[in-house]
Amino acid sequence: MAAARLTVRQATKDDLEDLSTLFARSFHPVSPYMRRTFPDTQTMRHWWKQVHKYAILDPEVTLMVVLRNNAIIAMARWRYYPRLPHEPLAVNAIDADADLTNPEGDLSAGTWTLLKSSPDTNTEMYKAMMVFMQEVHIKYMSGKPHYLIELLATAHEAQGTGAGRLLLEELAKRADKQSVETIVETNNLVVEFYEKLGYEIRERKMMPGDLDYEEFALIRAP
Repeated sequence: MAAARLTVRQATKDDLEDLSTLFARSFHPVSPYMRRTFPDTQTMRHWWKQVHKYAILDPEVTLMVVLRNNAIIAMARWRYYPRLPHEPLAVNAIDADADLTNPEGDLSAGTWTLLKSSPDTNTEMYKAMMVFMQEVHIKYMSGKPHYLIELLATAHEAQGTGAGRLLLEELAKRADKQSVETIVETNNLVVEFYEKLGYEIRERKMMPGDLDYEEFALIRAP
């Protein structure tokens, strides 16, 4: 039987329901750290919807999805920086009852530090990842245009299909055309995947707790 064809397209608001569960479907089966940091609750799913809706509205963010048999199996979100530091562009309010913008937020770690976190997020674990991303982002990307990969997720049951590679290849085309670098923060579970696609490790840091969970910062040159 022939393998199901994968299609890549930009996300729309009609995708938000499926996108609200994709993080848990991707990371929870393999990462206790992510299960604790972003538990799969109704509150968390609502937060994911709002964050992804914000990304769709933000002209400096690209949110792409991969479909198999008309079902979303992977997504990637990246932000373009003409420079760093950089002030966020104005984005219309998401919902009358859900203002996600953090009054003290900035783009030092992309959308993660621009918006408020969910009440169900494990604050200590979340902050550890964000601080690491801020540090390496500022250290390596200050003063120059670049892309920041904010999230790449492939549903656990769809891993090995090439969906994640398709998304990174789409970003690589854009980065190469503009002759800019791309930076990403990822974990010890998939760091080799990025290395195979031309990303080089620049920093690594063990996250808090007893889960032996390590984060890496990698950069791809154009």
